[in-house]
Amino acid sequence: ITDSQEIQKMYQKSGYPGTTVKYSIGIEEANGRASVKFDIMESPKVKITRIDFVNAEAFSQKELRKQIKTRKHWMFSWITGSGVFKADQFDDDKEKLAEFYRNKGYIDFEIKDVQFEHPTPTTLVIRFILYEGHQYKVGSVKISGNKLFSNAEIAEGIKRAQPTGIVKKPKLGPNGLLMDTGDVFTPDGLQKDMQAISDVYGSKGYIDV
Repeated sequence: ITDSQEIQKMYQKSGYPGTTVKYSIGIEEANGRASVKFDIMESPKVKITRIDFVNAEAFSQKELRKQIKTRKHWMFSWITGSGVFKADQFDDDKEKLAEFYRNKGYIDFEIKDVQFEHPTPTTLVIRFILYEGHQYKVGSVKISGNKLFSNAEIAEGIKRAQPTGIVKKPKLGPNGLLMDTGDVFTPDGLQKDMQAISDVYGSKGYIDV
């Protein structure tokens, strides 16, 4: 079963998503041998002619297409290997699209559906049905449980830890944080702030904060 699945995956990765692979086993009892026969039904290569993002308002179609590896077929696709549907790559693309939106503050973003339309047996139109939701911003920040260092000392520690020289320093907010009041809220920004506070304590020898 595993071998037939691997053969089918190889076809899918090469742009033949409709290819099926079946196997049959022949037993030769006289000499204790078995033979396996793979029956492959090859489908025609399907070329992607258009990719649409339905309900997209925050970003242009062009900007969203840049976030994914699945591409429309074009004159040099035979060199780049793009322009055909690859199931494993497409799954990664859906994750990348969601990550892009969430790191722009659209925490409620969802891909509601994906529609595949075949204008002809060898062409494919892909439509992502999106729910963008609202862009979230940080309303307020509160730090609690800090008895060793005040909020001001934590902010100063974060400021001192920022790169100097030719590297441009990131702009810190009113609470001294990288993602602060009024900024677009992102999961990545939250992790950076948490790490920055942990680093302040770590620099003082408090590694278990």
